[in-house]
Amino acid sequence: MLTGGGTGGHVYPSLALHQILQQEFQLGEVTYVGSRGRAEEKIVPRASLPIRYIQSAPWSGLNPLAMVGSLARTLAGVAQSIRLILREKPDLILAAGGYVSAPVTLASFLLRPFRRPALVLHEQNVVPGLMNKVASLFADAVMVSFPETPYYLWNQRCVYTGYPVRDDFLVTPDPAACRRELGIPEDAFLLLVY
Repeated sequence: MLTGGGTGGHVYPSLALHQILQQEFQLGEVTYVGSRGRAEEKIVPRASLPIRYIQSAPWSGLNPLAMVGSLARTLAGVAQSIRLILREKPDLILAAGGYVSAPVTLASFLLRPFRRPALVLHEQNVVPGLMNKVASLFADAVMVSFPETPYYLWNQRCVYTGYPVRDDFLVTPDPAACRRELGIPEDAFLLLVY
């Protein structure tokens, strides 16, 4: 089971890790857990993975009414995640952060007396977000992209893995073919800002 979202910064590392696991192991069914209306809703189906949607909400700001709403949506997402985990029986939950990961990781923790899939987090940033800090307390392992990140986490079961990169980025395209496809003349100065 993969989860993470809100932005492509959480989704693409999840998909890259899925690709790496597929190359190294024989995987069973894989389900992606995300939120509707966020980046994962468009990106994950293009990767030909089934996606299930749960409720979740960010925990930002100091407005008490907004916090009550966030708590209610997160608790609803926890209940939905418990049902998903019990139905799908994953051996591994790989969470890449973003607030959609919070209900899934909390459900994983609450189900430990009954079902214990391994919970592995991936933190892409030097300084982790709140979700990964809290989830690190009960994660079996935390993969980090920077060697400094364990200093900021509440779990010392960290493994420095670097940032996972999809195979698409490892293939060097033919520059002339790319210019032709994009309609850029061969002699034109080209600057890529990414």
